[in-house]
Amino acid sequence: MKTKKVFSFFLILTLQSVLSSLNAQSWMELNNKVSEFFKKEKYEKAYKMAEKACLKAENEFGKSSDQFIVSAVNLAEIYRRIGFYNKAEKRLKESIIIFEKKYGKNNPYYASICNNFAVLYSGMGNFPEAETYFTEAKNIRENYFGKKHRYYAESCNNLAELYYSLGNYKKAESLLIESNEIYKKVSKKNKKDPYYAGSCNNLAELYNTTGKYKKAELLLKEAKTIREKIFGKKHPEYALSCVNLAENYLKTKKYKDAEKLFTEAKIIYEKVYGKEHILFANVCNNLAVLYIKTGKSDEAELLLKEAKEIIEKKYGKKHPYYAEICANLAGLYEFAGDNIQDKNKKEGMYKKSELLYYELDGILNSYIRESAKYLSEREREQYLTKKLTDKFNKIYSFFLTKRTENKRIGAVIYSNLLNLKGQLLRSAAAVRKLAVQSGDTVLLNAYDKMNFYGKILNEQNLYPAEQRRSDLKQIKEKLNTAEKELIKNSQIYSEILNKQRISWQFIRMCLKKDEAATEFFSFHYRNNLKQTDSVLYYALVLRSHFQNPEIVFLSEEKQLQNLLRRPPGISEYEYIKNLYDPESTKADSLYKLLWQPLENYLKDVKNVYISPAGLLNRIAFDALPYDKKDILSDKYKIIYMSSTAEITNDSNLYRKNIKNAVLFGGLKYGVKPDVTNKSNSISDSLTRNLSWDYLPGSFDEVKEIQTVMKNAGIKVKLYSGNEGSENRFNELNKNAPDILHISTHGFYFGNDEKNNEYENILNNKVQFVISKNPLLRSGFILSGGNAAFSGKRFYSADEDGVLTAAEISRLNLFKTKLAVLSACQTGLGDIKGYEGVYGLQRAFKMAGTEYLLFSLWSVPDETTKELMINFYKNWLNGQEIRDAFKNAQNQLKEKYKDVPGAAFAWAAFVLLK
Repeated sequence: MKTKKVFSFFLILTLQSVLSSLNAQSWMELNNKVSEFFKKEKYEKAYKMAEKACLKAENEFGKSSDQFIVSAVNLAEIYRRIGFYNKAEKRLKESIIIFEKKYGKNNPYYASICNNFAVLYSGMGNFPEAETYFTEAKNIRENYFGKKHRYYAESCNNLAELYYSLGNYKKAESLLIESNEIYKKVSKKNKKDPYYAGSCNNLAELYNTTGKYKKAELLLKEAKTIREKIFGKKHPEYALSCVNLAENYLKTKKYKDAEKLFTEAKIIYEKVYGKEHILFANVCNNLAVLYIKTGKSDEAELLLKEAKEIIEKKYGKKHPYYAEICANLAGLYEFAGDNIQDKNKKEGMYKKSELLYYELDGILNSYIRESAKYLSEREREQYLTKKLTDKFNKIYSFFLTKRTENKRIGAVIYSNLLNLKGQLLRSAAAVRKLAVQSGDTVLLNAYDKMNFYGKILNEQNLYPAEQRRSDLKQIKEKLNTAEKELIKNSQIYSEILNKQRISWQFIRMCLKKDEAATEFFSFHYRNNLKQTDSVLYYALVLRSHFQNPEIVFLSEEKQLQNLLRRPPGISEYEYIKNLYDPESTKADSLYKLLWQPLENYLKDVKNVYISPAGLLNRIAFDALPYDKKDILSDKYKIIYMSSTAEITNDSNLYRKNIKNAVLFGGLKYGVKPDVTNKSNSISDSLTRNLSWDYLPGSFDEVKEIQTVMKNAGIKVKLYSGNEGSENRFNELNKNAPDILHISTHGFYFGNDEKNNEYENILNNKVQFVISKNPLLRSGFILSGGNAAFSGKRFYSADEDGVLTAAEISRLNLFKTKLAVLSACQTGLGDIKGYEGVYGLQRAFKMAGTEYLLFSLWSVPDETTKELMINFYKNWLNGQEIRDAFKNAQNQLKEKYKDVPGAAFAWAAFVLLK
């Protein structure tokens, strides 16, 4: 665990009215003794004296006096130092209320109290309150002292440490560098300033975490030298430097040097604070990790047990250190079990490890639920990725390789996936929906600000880096603040989150006898202490009569990658044919890897609800052959879902729910109207400098759909030619139709080495191709879209004819029941962990659409038109939406049954709820 320096404030320099009071001498003497004990780290004596000073101030001057404020703030700080968090919180609360009434908020002392509050809450693991107070203190100090003052630097440092704890390393680094530079300038020759030393220490810890070990070591040695000169070798500040440098040595495998420093710090902490302090527990944990790595298991176990008991007793099981210790102790027992031959002893060790992993799993899930109440989407993504995912990987790796006989494991992992899978998407969509439907002016204002700054950010990110606004960093901050403001002001948001917490038992209750739920998942396999390069794919199968979900191993990702890799020079048609043709060996391999292992659990099943994960998002399961002539869609009705949790609120969608529709198709893109086919690949277009040609089949498609809809009594608007502009599309915001059908060119540029070639071709002009944001690398081409890709007109107006997924994600389409993305590869995108595909399908889900119809590969115009017309006829004639779509596919299957590679024609599209 990392030990970092946050700067709290002890009010040794008291308020002016206190200094001028002639009646305060006896209290002043008492307060000076408190200060003296505090400086010498004699906290046991200090807090008893401080309690007397606080009581004396209250009795002689009253609770509204400056004497009482000073005494209470100082007492709270001493309480915090010795671990009396609840007492500290109580004193700070009464102090800040009194101070604000007397002096207001724009005051450096008020900022100091805010800062102390934040340090306290950070130590308690209450990150949302900590951020609120740290930010308030920073803003006050900036206004009062300016950006070159050490108090402002202190606030930068403290806020950075909070962001570090949440995995937001980029934001933390920026603040730490700013803080360090200020301290350099205000310190006298940089040699004896404890604040500069603390700043060096914290920046080094960030470098340690991000793998910049040499940089970290130099800063840590500098900090240690300064602290030794100022405090000596028996002071906690010196001990802190020992711990931090030891952590660096632990990372770089200098184990002897690390052990010496950890041991030195442990002795200091025990003498100064005793054995029940958080810093003592922390160094015990770190030393234990060292002993695990060096084979001293018995010593490690004793230290971890001691640290666990301290944290649980004084800070509770929700403290981040407690989770860290549980993970380390579980790993220790697992490692011991791996190396014991005796079966009974091995089982004993694994049982201990299992219980700790169960406990850890519960804690991690509580962290995820809490983080959704105060972190923005981007912050939660970083928190999950950098702070929690590795621990989940440890849990899964242990359970799925060493506890396979335990039926409870399937239930635990299923519960995790219901909490984790698409969590960011679900919560982001929920809070947006709440805002737009609430009518609350505060929520709507926050929502509008979020969209305003998001739009600016999206537009700026489409410029080459050198042409972007200089205040882009501030725009990002404003966007982040607006999103968090929206979350915090949503009083019923927590109720929405609770409703989203679906149990696997409830899903089981909703399943019919002939139905099964299949939740796919993948994780990075860890061989206990070692991270491997293996990503393993599993499925959880649930039926109405199962006592627990069944766990089924499928494949290692490398096997899937090999099967799904498209050889150079092969056409897309040939590639898809090889993947899905019943005679193909690749198709047979795919079936044996991904579906055959499930068959034992699917006896007498007709409907299979599936939620893909990772690379499985690119598989058309309906088209997988299970023998030389039959495919899965002949045997099962496969129903795609973002999460099988949606089974619990699944509802049928019929014609009676539809009143209006908007269609886009037959668009003119602003260059020569060469006739082409929508199945042309993006790579083909690149050789023509990314120009997009007119699609006559697209116009035929939407015209026929318009006729079908009008005949069904649906009000239809059709935009074609130059009318299908980006502005026209944006008019749908807050005025969304029931059906939105888009027939045009779609694009998705992967985040891979191919983009380097694209960048050279385009001379770094088209950010749609090379952006780091996957929602900017996918989208639609609307009327006039060629200008943006040719560089002839460069984002000089509100619209450029290119509608990115990022832009779509900020629209209000919550009334839209179906969005049909009738373009090439609209289902593709970057794949990110538990969140799935980052592309157009995510964008439309964030915007609020209920159902999506998208494609996994490029499809010829004529075939697409047939599928769409058949689908709408089926649906608008009374069939339920899923049946209508399946029947439309079956109609094409029947038509092309004797054509080699028939799946290319009918299986590309997926209907997803």
